[in-house]
Amino acid sequence: MKNEEELQSFFVQKIGNYLQKKGRLLVGWDEILDGGKLGGSETIMYWRGWGAKGVEKAAQQGFKIISSPTTCCYFDYNYELINTKKVYMYEPVPEGTSDKIAENYIGVQANFWSHIDRYEDRIDQQLFPRLFALSETAWSDPQNKDWSRFKKTAKMQSEELRASQVNCYYDKSLYNPE
Repeated sequence: MKNEEELQSFFVQKIGNYLQKKGRLLVGWDEILDGGKLGGSETIMYWRGWGAKGVEKAAQQGFKIISSPTTCCYFDYNYELINTKKVYMYEPVPEGTSDKIAENYIGVQANFWSHIDRYEDRIDQQLFPRLFALSETAWSDPQNKDWSRFKKTAKMQSEELRASQVNCYYDKSLYNPE
């Protein structure tokens, strides 16, 4: 082995084979692609927003992809970096992807690293209303998404959460006119 990436690929292959024999699948962050060789049954957790081309190539090779890029799915980041509209506008399957390859994009994930915000009163604020947006992105075809309609729904859901004592963030992207 020439470098750490090849060592990582070797290790991931071994663990992946072991898990497969036990009826389980390996899911790993997209760094597992860096060594170049994998067994083929791994699911890739795409988090590096700057590594989209590598993930697209992995999807073309048949790997299953769960999208959670830092650019829109890291809910521990503040709203100035990732507001609700940015989350809503995110499309996990790149435009122009064939239906066959698109089937390899199997989901999205919001990340909230607890070492960033340990204050309990901020947790709900970091999650809501962005979680509404990512949920709709996960289950909606791009052509069925409508930001204007979503804003109305998200505002209503946010008010319901606040009425239930959930500390939902007042995201200006929901309240500003277009």
